Amino acid sequence: MDTQVGEGERGVSIAAAVTDPVVFQSALAITEAHIIAAPDAFAEGETGAASEMFPHPVSEVLANMAPVFKSRGVADFNDLLAEASAAVFEGWDEDQI
Repeated sequence: MDTQVGEGERGVSIAAAVTDPVVFQSALAITEAHIIAAPDAFAEGETGAASEMFPHPVSEVLANMAPVFKSRGVADFNDLLAEASAAVFEGWDEDQI
């Protein structure tokens, strides 16, 4: 059985992400959208939303994509997203985040 992760009608097929570059890139695009949205939310004073946006793709897509990333030589960056989330409440400024 193939694992489907992510929000929406179908999510990201982990099995397909191994061999299909479009599916693989879709998983990265979901992550990128969150990383772009988080600083924008922070700049608008929406610290709660900003802190949620950074780690959200981990639970939505990245946690299950670990084997795919490993097979492609991509280093795990989940901790960076968690650290960015924590930085929102640790007094970091917009440029640091």
